[in-house]
Amino acid sequence: MPRKRRGAASAGLISALGQKGNARGREGVPPPPRRPRAPPKAIARRAGGVLARGHPRSRMRLEEAPSSGRRPGGRTSGTRPMPEQIQPSSEQRVRFVVLMHTEREGVHFDLMVDTGELLATWKCPRPPETAAESDLSCIRLKDHRRQYLDYEGAVSGDRGEVRRHDQGACVVHRQAPQGWELTFHGHCLVGRFALEPVSAVGSEWCLRSLPSS
Repeated sequence: MPRKRRGAASAGLISALGQKGNARGREGVPPPPRRPRAPPKAIARRAGGVLARGHPRSRMRLEEAPSSGRRPGGRTSGTRPMPEQIQPSSEQRVRFVVLMHTEREGVHFDLMVDTGELLATWKCPRPPETAAESDLSCIRLKDHRRQYLDYEGAVSGDRGEVRRHDQGACVVHRQAPQGWELTFHGHCLVGRFALEPVSAVGSEWCLRSLPSS
């Protein structure tokens, strides 16, 4: 009989505790806080420059990592072909201008070619484009300032005035004391020409047309 009383007393105690816990929940006592889940980590792993799929930037198109050209064991594999390199051209493409120069003695035409710092200048008795029909004698003048590429108006020292007759670009194929070879791309002066000194001394030159290559 004493043993049965102890068992009944224990069962009654457990039932009372359970009812007390339920009563707490009904009274609005908050349950213990739940442990928050850790957010998924974005894994950014680089292997030879390739982004892992877990990385946020993995939406971008993945590119193949450059190959070193060497396999395990020391054997070399085929490497990617290098892009074709453009070799610099020895020919120059520069500006030129033809100015109609009116002065007291009359009218002549100044052919000017840009050399970088100054303008190589030849004085022609008629428009340079007429050299396509027959050779044109001209006088090599001292180099002029580059401002004449765009200048029109009076010339200092009461030497008349200049007006633009032609302009454009030209390709310098050869530039030497023995002569020049140029291809002009102007409005009037078009084609390949040679400018050559008539003699080793003096300033007389000749402008003549060359066959197109």
